[in-house]
Amino acid sequence: MIEYLSRAKVAEREGLSINTIDGYVRRGYMPDPDARIGRDYELLGQPVLVVDR
Repeated sequence: MIEYLSRAKVAEREGLSINTIDGYVRRGYMPDPDARIGRDYELLGQPVLVVDR
């Protein structure tokens, strides 16, 4: 079964807020989504952030 991560799950997993994730998306720090469900994008369940905090 393929596991997708929503913005909220990525934020929770990385210890960040959803607003921070949204900022990363706007700046191009996040990979392109693997799927879209409504307005939210979904990423495959794999490491996605490689940004120094």
